[in-house]
Amino acid sequence: MQVRLTFYFLNFVIVLFMKEVLVVDYVKISEFIKKLRKEKKWSQEQLASKLFVDTSTINRWEKGKRYPRLDDLYKLSEIFDISLNELLIGERITKENKTQIRMSLYKYLKSIIKKMNKLKIILLILSLILIITFILLASIYFLENYNSIYVYKFFGSSATYKVENGLLILSKNKIYFQIGDINPIPQKISIYRIFNDERKLIYQGNYQNIISDNYGYNALISYKDFIHNKQSIILEINNEEIKLNFVKDFVNNDFINFEDKNIGVYSPEDDIDEIKIQKAFVCDEQENCSLDTSDAHISYSVGILSVMEKDILYNYDIQNHILNYFDFRTNQEYIWKIENKDIVCLSDKCVDTQNIINQFQQKYLNQYLK
Repeated sequence: MQVRLTFYFLNFVIVLFMKEVLVVDYVKISEFIKKLRKEKKWSQEQLASKLFVDTSTINRWEKGKRYPRLDDLYKLSEIFDISLNELLIGERITKENKTQIRMSLYKYLKSIIKKMNKLKIILLILSLILIITFILLASIYFLENYNSIYVYKFFGSSATYKVENGLLILSKNKIYFQIGDINPIPQKISIYRIFNDERKLIYQGNYQNIISDNYGYNALISYKDFIHNKQSIILEINNEEIKLNFVKDFVNNDFINFEDKNIGVYSPEDDIDEIKIQKAFVCDEQENCSLDTSDAHISYSVGILSVMEKDILYNYDIQNHILNYFDFRTNQEYIWKIENKDIVCLSDKCVDTQNIINQFQQKYLNQYLK
């Protein structure tokens, strides 16, 4: 059984990769098969039925138009009750040709080994090519997709309007831009892109639409310029301009993504004391709360604390710990990200940072929210 399986395997490999089976005299084998069949007084149909092949196969063998496979030769040797050596040499073994048959079988086995060695080299080369190709393609895919998706949250305000909960998604293939909430609600907005002091209108219409565009030269937001802080976005409402402040929320730069079973839903209760707000503020059914003091008008809605003093506007994003400060006297705007004791300036420059933040925390944040 093991010998037969070995012959099957050798035959399959050689036929598949070498386009030939044996290095012997096929014409002689064809004539010998025909001679052995006639000695048994079998027809081609009878021999075909014993081998479980078509009659046409036997006919082609005997005419030399097709050659038996190694497993076919093994079956023929069993049916005709001769050795495989005799079948390979194409004649019966006699004292005179015994040595010749042995040499023929030796040459045959030697040729098989030689071809198998060649096959091993070919398979090794093919394997190396496949491995190198896979590594190359995987590297290209990694370089093209790693650190390629950016998600930004944005906000901004003017003397009249306040923009909150905006979302920008940038990838190398697609861009999505959605204005979150604008208070008070405008009828129409215009969005401009500013790059190298050039102002370009990229959208005009309803603020509730989701703006999308394919990445390219004329894309509404330039992918590379934006992620390198070379491009700014201006929102215009009734001739009032609002510079949108973008805060990076996500980048796909993790080598391994671990499963996170916690759903990322923001809960204001984690950062504020609602009972304290309800006692101090006046709130409507939509949970928009406001409070007027002698120094300022204070409002709280959807995780944003806004304070309007005489000449100063504060907008504090509680979820992202971002403070936006605007001085109407000097038209100076500063933005900070505040996390514990770490303070990061998100504007081009920030002045009097510690003093402004301390005043906001002491007068409003600690008094009304903590």
